[in-house]
Amino acid sequence: MPHLLRTTIMIVSAMIGSAIVLAGLIIVVGNLTTYGSIPADFLPSEHTVAIFHNTNQETLSKWSSHFPALSEASYGEEAIIGIIQNSDSTFSAAIFQKSGTGTLGQYNLQFTDSKIQSLIGKQQFPVSKNRSYKLLAEHHGLHSWIYMKVSALPAPHGLRNTIEHALLYRDSNYIGIQEEIDHIQISQETDQTFISAPLQDATLSGTIFRASIGEPTVVWKSVHQLLSKENTIIVDGIIQEKLTDWGNDISLEHDIMSLLSEPSTLHITESGGVINILIEGSVKNTQDRDRILDRIHSSYASILPTSTITRRVLDKRFSSVDIRHDESQITNSQFRNGNWTIRETLFQKNTHGMITATHKNNYLLSNNLHTIEEAITSISTTSPQSTAGFIVNQGLIDLSKVQVLLTPILAPKDRKTSLEDFANTLQWDTIINGLIMQKDLFF
Repeated sequence: MPHLLRTTIMIVSAMIGSAIVLAGLIIVVGNLTTYGSIPADFLPSEHTVAIFHNTNQETLSKWSSHFPALSEASYGEEAIIGIIQNSDSTFSAAIFQKSGTGTLGQYNLQFTDSKIQSLIGKQQFPVSKNRSYKLLAEHHGLHSWIYMKVSALPAPHGLRNTIEHALLYRDSNYIGIQEEIDHIQISQETDQTFISAPLQDATLSGTIFRASIGEPTVVWKSVHQLLSKENTIIVDGIIQEKLTDWGNDISLEHDIMSLLSEPSTLHITESGGVINILIEGSVKNTQDRDRILDRIHSSYASILPTSTITRRVLDKRFSSVDIRHDESQITNSQFRNGNWTIRETLFQKNTHGMITATHKNNYLLSNNLHTIEEAITSISTTSPQSTAGFIVNQGLIDLSKVQVLLTPILAPKDRKTSLEDFANTLQWDTIINGLIMQKDLFF
């Protein structure tokens, strides 16, 4: 009996010891797993609207106007800050700071509001399992960057801001933002198929705006879908009004958009205070292209004056005015420049008018003959650019001339009165790298 009792005690002790060892191993493994986790593993995907990764104080200060919680806590360098949206639509912050004696894995944790404390920890659906977050985190790597829900961004106000919002964030639920001194990168997940922007377009002197776009009509439709009905009417009205400079028979939808059905580039240049425009692109059906260009030339010719006025003085006492219809006032000519056929419709001997050039499927359209000739020379001597990514669109704008371009769509309070405010040139591009669309703004 004593032997049986001792055996039983030994077995029970061994079982208890094994359970203790197993529990210890589970705790150790759990702690090791937690220690190897990142803040996105502890943040709930449903409530997290932004994560600031190692972001500098200047950037945090800028965003604190939208997320006041960023200014309600202290944090050191390399802090990672999760922004939680509360049920009342306010925001609270969870601040993760690396530490050798972390309270959650390798991080010490602070909260700007204790009510979110219960939300932070091991998650069934953490941000780290969000497909967009994983792709964006891999794309930005160890750089300072911001993960953001698009719905949490400041709502656009005014026409210009609405258009910018549509172009930068359309078709996105989540974005990555990487800010540097003279460069902002906005990235998003995409699985769409795109057409490349032109890789060989003209370089023109005096350029104040250039946009090379792979799918102009798609961009145009996307902007329309995101604009309010009122703003859509305003934008269409402004463009249609500008088109009346080329006559009253040109349709934005049927003529201009048809010319922009393939990758195209829009140039705006300035010379001596005069604004020149150049559109370069291609149309697969050359007969359709030629019909549209014919209509544009005819429309422009219809608004040119066709009368000559002759004033005479008779017997040094009486004067007379002779007004006669004279279509010779309008110049319609066609000539060759290298491989290009140039057609011009001008009033008298002006260099400004309606000028087009065609070569194979390609076309150029401008209001200035010298601009067309400069473009032809540039295209013939420029090699296609090479890039590591797939360029969807790219361009530049001379911000010192922004009033010339944007006055029709800016409210008076949005306009700048000092040219010093626009001292630089803004360049941009949109590049596809795998499943990431990357939009770069260079100042």
